[in-house]
Amino acid sequence: MCEDLYGDGCMDNQRNEENKEETNKNFEFLKEIRKDRPINKKRLLFKIIFTAGLAVIFGVVSCITFFALKPHVDQWLNPVELEPVKIPQDQKEEDEPEQNPEPVVEQEPEPVIVEKVGLELEDYVKLYDKLHQVVQKADSFLTTVTGLTEEVDWFQNTYPIQNQTTGVIVADNGKELLILANQRALENAQTILVEFCNGKEVEGIIKGYDGNTDLAIIGVNLDEIGEETMNALAKAQLGNSYSSSLDGLPTIAIGTFQGISKSSAYGMITSIHNQVRLADTDLHLLSTDINGGKDASGVLINYQGEVLGIIDSHFNGEDNNSLVAALSISDLKGIIEKLSNGQGIAYLGIYGTDVPEQVHKDQGVPKGAYVTDVQMDSPAMNEGIQSGDVIIKIGTTNITSFTDYKSNMSKRQPGDIAMITVMRRGRNGYTELNYEITLSRLE
Repeated sequence: MCEDLYGDGCMDNQRNEENKEETNKNFEFLKEIRKDRPINKKRLLFKIIFTAGLAVIFGVVSCITFFALKPHVDQWLNPVELEPVKIPQDQKEEDEPEQNPEPVVEQEPEPVIVEKVGLELEDYVKLYDKLHQVVQKADSFLTTVTGLTEEVDWFQNTYPIQNQTTGVIVADNGKELLILANQRALENAQTILVEFCNGKEVEGIIKGYDGNTDLAIIGVNLDEIGEETMNALAKAQLGNSYSSSLDGLPTIAIGTFQGISKSSAYGMITSIHNQVRLADTDLHLLSTDINGGKDASGVLINYQGEVLGIIDSHFNGEDNNSLVAALSISDLKGIIEKLSNGQGIAYLGIYGTDVPEQVHKDQGVPKGAYVTDVQMDSPAMNEGIQSGDVIIKIGTTNITSFTDYKSNMSKRQPGDIAMITVMRRGRNGYTELNYEITLSRLE
C-alpha cells in the first residue's frame, strides 16, 4: 500500500508496473528458438571423398618415398662389406738348364696295322659344331657394353650417339658384378648400358680406369640384374698366356668385329713375342691371323674356354691393324685386380728395359731398369729423371731389372711418395742421384 502524502509517487510506481507488463507482452514474439541446420548430403559425400583421396595420395607418396630411400638408408645403417677381389698371378716360364740325356737303348717297334679312315663333310660339320659349343659357353661371361651420349646439331636438335664394346665378367664383390671393358668406346658417355647373354640390359658405372691400357672396370648392381639372369651368367676363367706353347695354338676370337657385336671367328695365334711398351710397363701382344678390323674388341680363348687375351688391335702396326691382336691376360691380371678393388694404378712416367748382361760387362752400365724415354709432363720428367738413367733402387728395394721395377710399382698407389735412386752417366762415370717423387695417376 502506497503511503505517499500526496499520492503522486504511488501512482507513478503503478504506471511503471503497468508499462512493464505491457512491454513484456509486446516482445514475447522475439523469443529465440534454436533449430539444427539440415545436413547437406552432397557436400558431406564430397568431403568424405576428398579426404579419402588425400589419404590415398599421402599413402602413395609415402610408399614411393619409403621404397626410394630404403636402399640408401639400409646402406647407411648396414653398409655392405665388399669382398676383396683376388686374381692369382701367373709366373713366367724359366729356361730349364740343359741336362745330359742318358743313352737310351732303342727297341725294334712291333708292327701295327692301321686302318685308313676317310673324313666326310659330316665330320667337318661336327668339328665346327664342337667349336660352336665352346663359343656358346663363353657367351655366359661376355657382355655388350654401350656408351650413350647426346649431341646437339646446328639447329639445336639433340641426337643420340652410341658406341659399343665387348665386356668380360671378371669378378663379383658381393655387391656388384665387375666387368672388364675397353674405356675408349665409353669415353664421355653420359649413360653406360650392359647387355647380358639373355638380353637383359642394366645400367652400369665405371669403377676404375687405367690410362695406359685403356681398360676399365664397369660395376653393375647385383640387385638390378635379377636371379634369372644371374643363373645364366658365369665368371670368365682367366688362363695362363705366358706358356710358350701358345705359339701356333688354335684359338677362337669372340667379340665385336667390323662393328658387329657377338661375332666369333676361328684361327691361330701366330706370334707371342711382340711387346707393347707403355709408361712404367710392357705387355706381351698375342698376334693372330683372324681379320677383325681396327676397332675390334673382345677376347681370345682356347678350346677349353679360358681367356688368353683381351683384344685391342690399336696396338698392332699400321700394316696389320685389321688383324686381331690381344694383350696377354697374364700381364693384365694385376691391373684387373687393382681396378676391381677400387685401387688406382701408380704412375711415374718412364719407359724402360733391362740392361743386357754383355752391356753390363763391356760398358759398365749398372744393373737396373734402364730408362729409354720419359713421358712428357710426368712426375719423372717434372722431378728431373732423364733418358739414359738407370733406376737401381725404389725406397729400400734394390732394382736389378725392369721386371723388378714393374713389380715394385704394382704394389704402389697414386699419391705415394717414392724415393727413386738412379745412376747417371757423366764424364767421370756413373753418379748416384736420389729423387723424392710423388706418384700420380695417368688419365
